[in-house]
Amino acid sequence: MAHMEESRIRRIEALVARMEAIPDPAIRADARQLLEAVLELHGAGLERMMEIVHAIGEPGRQAIDHLGTDPLVSSLLVLHGLHPDGIEARVRMALERLRGAELIGVENGVVQSA
Repeated sequence: MAHMEESRIRRIEALVARMEAIPDPAIRADARQLLEAVLELHGAGLERMMEIVHAIGEPGRQAIDHLGTDPLVSSLLVLHGLHPDGIEARVRMALERLRGAELIGVENGVVQSA
């Protein structure tokens, strides 16, 4: 699955690069606006889904926590500002996997580690 995700990311990056290379500024701007609109729609849909699941109560909150641990779903939740864990908690979990790295702090979204 990780290989498929990386392949999709590379494809998206290549398509965005092609979009940015469009010589006509009006068409390039329209393409950017289309991409932003689709991302906004998907983000709004994910946010609504999270609200519905959360409204179920404790089982819903557990499901949301579980979704936050799935690599693919987690990346989408982070992209749209919907991840159940804050940046500091996510950084701490990532640093635990690195062993030997220590979180010094997070300020304005900037992580300091040693």
